[in-house]
Parts: sequence; C-alpha cells; structure tokens
Amino acid sequence: MHDLLIRGGTVVTASGPRKLGIFIDDRRITSLSTDEIDSDNSEKVIDAEGMIVVPGGIEPHAHIGGPRQPERSGAEAVSKAALLGGTTTVLDFATQIPGYDLYHALEEAEERWSGNAYTDYAYHPILTNGADEDSISQIKQLTREGIASFKIFTTSIRPPSPQMQNNHTDFGRLGTIMEQVSDSGSILLVHSEDDEMVHYNYDRLKETDEWEWWNMHRVHTNQSEDVSFRRVSRLSELKKCPVYFVHVSAKEGVEEVSRCRAQGLPIYGETLHNYACFTFQDYRSKNGMKYHTYPSLKGEEDRDSLWGGLMEGSLSTIATDLVSTTWEE
Repeated sequence: MHDLLIRGGTVVTASGPRKLGIFIDDRRITSLSTDEIDSDNSEKVIDAEGMIVVPGGIEPHAHIGGPRQPERSGAEAVSKAALLGGTTTVLDFATQIPGYDLYHALEEAEERWSGNAYTDYAYHPILTNGADEDSISQIKQLTREGIASFKIFTTSIRPPSPQMQNNHTDFGRLGTIMEQVSDSGSILLVHSEDDEMVHYNYDRLKETDEWEWWNMHRVHTNQSEDVSFRRVSRLSELKKCPVYFVHVSAKEGVEEVSRCRAQGLPIYGETLHNYACFTFQDYRSKNGMKYHTYPSLKGEEDRDSLWGGLMEGSLSTIATDLVSTTWEE
C-alpha cells in the first residue's frame, strides 16, 4: 500500500513530458508507472488529469525581511507566495554584521524562518567587508554542520550610505576565503563586478549631472562584469574553488562562464528573470525602476545571450534575487 498516488497528469521529466503515475511513500517519490494504475493500492489519490506535473521549484537567491529589514516581507508571506507558484524551497541569505561572526548571522536568519515557513528553506551566509580570520575559519565547521554555500561581493555596489552595509570583499581576502571553501567541499557564490570601475562610473555621472537611476547601465557596465568575472574565475582556478556567479547580466559574463565550463572548471552561472525579460531601455517606461536590480539591466544583445546560455547549458539556474515589498514601496 502506497501513501499517495498522483495519476493522469503529464509529468515533466529530464527526458521530456510523459503520462505517468507517481507513487509517493514517506514523502518521497518511490516509483513511476506508465501502466494502468490500480488506485486501491494507495491510501490517497490525486487526479491530475489534464494537468502538468513538475518537481517543486527551488528559489536559489532571495532576500527575506527580518528585524533589520522591516520594510521587506517576511518568511511567512514569501514562502506562502512561493508555494502558490510551485516553488517548494527558498534559499535566503544570512548576512554577517561587522563585529559578529557567521554563527550570529545564521541565528538571525533562523529567527526569521523558524515556525514561519510554508516551504523548505536554507541559507547562504554572506561574509561582510573586512571579514576577520576567525569568521573565515568558520567555513569548514559550518560545512560539516550542513551549510553548503557561502557568498561574497567584489563590490560595495553603491556609494556609501547609512542604509547600505558595505559587503565588499577585497581580492586578497577572497583568496583566503576560496581556500577555505575549497578545503571544506562547499561552493562560493560571487556577486562579481569591478568595484573601482563601478565607483568611478558613479563619479563620472555625478560630474556630468547625469545622476539618474535610468543610467544605471552606465555604472554597472558590461566591462565591469567582464573584468571581474575573469579575475574571479582565474583566482578560483588557482585556489581550486567552485564558484557560482550570481545574477549574470551581460553577454561577457555568459562567455566567461561558458569558457570555464568548456575547460572542465567548476564554474556555474545564474541569471534573473528580469534580465531575461527586460533591457535598460525599459528603465524609461512607466514604473521602469521596478525592473531594476544590481547589476543593472543591459541591452538586447545581452538578453539574447542569456537565453542562449540557458538553452545550451552555460547558465545553470534562473533566480529572482527577491527583495519582497509592496508595489508602492
């Protein structure tokens, strides 16, 4: 007797869609069947006739609200919305606060999620600007305890402000972090832009009185992504550290990930739904700022390259980079 049978639906598998019956026991899929199915062998039956049956989606990149970000929606609202859209796992971030270690960041994240989740969840700890040796050395122990991924930024993203914590990691410290990640068997997520180029571009726009958000593609440029991806991938190769480039936005980023993967390096790329759907020209449309994230939207050629990377396998995932707020906010 099986716990659950889902029958009659078109099941999407790795080899394509097929009419299959799905047997589930102890919350795990135990078998698939193309035969005529006797529903009497299952305690519960779901009739999926006329429906498409897919595995639960995984959101690999989301920023969920908590005590330090009260303007963002919390775990309960976000996980409920995710589940309604077929996403059953959400990966949030546990951001280190200067002066505190990674365990403190994880405790803070657990407070956001524990008892509030409709989905499964996990965390990527973020090492902040100037992360000390003690925090970096915690990577191995945290990996043994089940944390599989860590994140750094190669840029502070925006000019300094009280509202924006500086998470920029310098390349000297990045090498040490990569050594720890490599030795532990985990993977490093990298927000990869050239910090000097980004801030120089901000200064140039300010000097020419073009300091407008619809010019963000002139700050967070293709060249910045190109240069930074190449530096990170080379350091990754030297340190034998697996890297997952978050939110690849430019064709140069796709090309570098593709080059590395063709050489057998453990380099992976993620893009975002808004990069795949919009370009910087949409910034000037009504509500155009709502399409924005960092790095900025790029051009049509970049958007086409992202789709090409997804189709041929250079890019591995699509994420949202969710910061959930109301439409007005």
